[in-house]
Amino acid sequence: MFVRLGEHFLNKTEGTEQDFAIQDLFIHPNWDHHTTDNDLALIRLDRPATLNGRVNTICLPEAEYQFPPGTECTITGWGTTQEGGKSSSVLMQAKVPIVDREACSHIQSYGEKITENMICAGLRQGGVDSCQGDSGGPLVCKNPVNPRQWIQVGATSWGKGCARALKYGVYANLKRYLPWVNFLIGNYDGGEGSANLPTASASLPPSLPEIPESAAPPPLPPLPQK
Repeated sequence: MFVRLGEHFLNKTEGTEQDFAIQDLFIHPNWDHHTTDNDLALIRLDRPATLNGRVNTICLPEAEYQFPPGTECTITGWGTTQEGGKSSSVLMQAKVPIVDREACSHIQSYGEKITENMICAGLRQGGVDSCQGDSGGPLVCKNPVNPRQWIQVGATSWGKGCARALKYGVYANLKRYLPWVNFLIGNYDGGEGSANLPTASASLPPSLPEIPESAAPPPLPPLPQK
């Protein structure tokens, strides 16, 4: 098993790829495979990556940053472009809004399955979503303080099918894991804290093709009160 950075077309060698061995794998100690809670892991590469126009870092959210419902964010991946379909051979992207926690935990959505460690994103009527094969990919939003900077708000985790009405995409809420991430970085970086880690770039990511959308489903009636 190895990690590849700089990939875009899976079936084509572009010369921008960088391959790495995995030196350490840290699965969150409270990960629950029954509930998918704490669905996060960190990988330590065997050497530093070379940063360029195709390989770069991204910022983690500050504790005080707010991404309220309706905030437009971006998901990316090589997963299937429709439920039960084929995986994409080219990196795809789509825009999804952050969803109110109360709406995502409504009985018609996911009910009590949604924990404080999860964040939901997508459209109430469905049509745009992450899908099989996108798990672990990023949910990124623009920095509310500096819109030219991107923040990784979540990591693709789970959902009921793909792009179904009321069945939003569910992501690990990275703000909940900042102490764990910072602890690992501070203790497994050669004893020098995060001094050897490259700083995140404020540049915008390259443009990727939009995920193709099927015909928009009809509007849904209002959700009944719990």
